[in-house]
Amino acid sequence: MKILILTDEFATGGGAGQVAFLQAMEMAKGNEVTVLTAHGPENSPAGLRVIKKNLDYHPMFRTVLGIYHPRAIKVLEKFLQNNCFDVCYMHNINVNWSYRSLKILKDAGVKTILTIHDVTAVTPYVKLCNYNNYKYSWLRELRDAKWFYNPFRRPLVRKYISLAFEVRAVSRALADFLTTNGIRVDKVERNRLPQSQSAPSALYEDTIFFGGRLSTSKGALLAVEYLAKIREKYKLNPTLLVAGKPGIVTKKMTELAEKSGVSRQIKFLGWLSQTDYNTRLSTAGMVIVPSICFDSLPTMILEAMRAGRPVIATNLGGSRELVEEGITGFIADPKDIESFSGKIAAVLQDKNSARNLGRKAYGKFINEFAY
Repeated sequence: MKILILTDEFATGGGAGQVAFLQAMEMAKGNEVTVLTAHGPENSPAGLRVIKKNLDYHPMFRTVLGIYHPRAIKVLEKFLQNNCFDVCYMHNINVNWSYRSLKILKDAGVKTILTIHDVTAVTPYVKLCNYNNYKYSWLRELRDAKWFYNPFRRPLVRKYISLAFEVRAVSRALADFLTTNGIRVDKVERNRLPQSQSAPSALYEDTIFFGGRLSTSKGALLAVEYLAKIREKYKLNPTLLVAGKPGIVTKKMTELAEKSGVSRQIKFLGWLSQTDYNTRLSTAGMVIVPSICFDSLPTMILEAMRAGRPVIATNLGGSRELVEEGITGFIADPKDIESFSGKIAAVLQDKNSARNLGRKAYGKFINEFAY
C-alpha cells in the first residue's frame, strides 16, 4: 500500500510530531511510506521517504492561513500530480499545510484519516479550560483573538474536516471538547509508544522530573512553587529536574526559584537526546505534569508510565484517561498549590508506595499503550 503522512511537524516539536514519526516507522513495515512535512529531521530515517517544505509564516496570520495557505496548497497540488497514494494520514495540519489540504487530497482521490491532537480545530487561542465546561463561544474567541478574530474560521474548518474519510481524536476529553463545539469526531484513538528495551529501574531518587515543551501554560512556574511549598511545609528538599530547551521560561523559573529560596534544588538539563532523556527519566522519583491548559493526552505521562514512574498530573484535558487515582499516580488541580504539592510530598515520603505506583503504571502502559 502507498501511504502518505501529511503533518506540520515530524519527529520534532510536540506530541503530534512524535506520533506521526512512530506511525510512519510502524507503517513502513510492508508498505511504501512517504512523509510530507513542514518541520522534521535533516536526514530521513531508514525505510522512509521524508520530504520537508518550508511553509512558515508569521503567527499573527494563523487564523487565515491556517485555513487556506496558498503556498502550501500549491506545493501539495504539484506533489500529487506526480505521486499517487491509497491513503493519507494527517496530523495537526492547522498551521503550515492548512485545512484546505483535506479538499485537495479528496479531489485527488486519496482517502484521508485526520488525527486531531489538540483544540486548535476550534481555536488556536485556548489557554485555560474549565474541565466541566467545554463550550467555547464566539465571544470568548473574539476576546482571545482581538484584532485577529476571523468569524469565518470555524465554519470553514468544520466544512473542510467534513471531507475527511475518518476523523480521530487522541482522547475522550478532546473528543468531547471538539463535538461540543461542532467538530466531527468518528473515533477516539489514544496515542501509544514503543515498549522500552529494558525493564524499569528499581531506583527512585529524591527527584521530580518535569520536561517537554517548557511554557507557563504547561505549569513551569507552578513547578517551582510546588518545590518551595514542599520545603516549607514538609521539610523536604527534592531536586527538580527540568528537561527542555532553555529560554525565557527557564529564566523566569530561575528568578522565581531564587526569590523562593529553592534555586539550589533545580537542575536544568537542557534539550536532551532521546537516550539521555530516557536515562534521566528512568531513575526519577516521580514525574509531574501540571498543565494549566487543555492538555489532550500528555506524552510526558506515557513516557513516565513506560519508565515505571508514578505521575502527579493536571485535572485538565485527558490526563484522567492515563492516570488512575491512587493506583498509578494522582490527579490534582495544578493551580491548587497545597493539594498538588501535598501529593508530590506523599510520594517522596514513601518509597514503597512510589515503587507500587510505578510498577502499576508500567503494567498499565504495557497492557494499553505499548506497540
